[in-house]
Amino acid sequence: MLKKILIGVAVVFVGLMVLGMIIGDDTKTASVESAASNEPVKTATPEVKQPKEEVITVGVEELCNSYEKNEVAADKKYKGKLVKITGKVDDIKKGLLDELYVTIERQKDFAICNPQCFFDDEHEDRLANLNKGQTVTIIGRVDGLFMNVIIKEAQLVN
Repeated sequence: MLKKILIGVAVVFVGLMVLGMIIGDDTKTASVESAASNEPVKTATPEVKQPKEEVITVGVEELCNSYEKNEVAADKKYKGKLVKITGKVDDIKKGLLDELYVTIERQKDFAICNPQCFFDDEHEDRLANLNKGQTVTIIGRVDGLFMNVIIKEAQLVN
């Protein structure tokens, strides 16, 4: 009885392996057929078009004023979305966990809320070459308000 069960399991296992090879490896079949006929195999590779995410160009003052006036409305408009801002560098620093960030200066005197743009470590050399007061353009994803308007995944455009 045990012998029949083991043989049955082995047959099912081998059958599944053969089925997997037949279904999962069309490229080998195509190359074998191509080699046999000496003709190149034309495979249709579907062109994958990923929709480009819209980047919202917004002024530094407009972005911060939106958050100062109504955080809920500003989140609805900007949070999770890519924005492009241009302004003068106010600070270039590292946070508590050594994350790199740049804050953008506001024209408004005594402004409490500034855009704070967080960069991956791969941008360290570029950030090391920035100076306070230098005009930069940054694209990044708005993460909401936490003292400043937080922009993550930041990239220097210029």
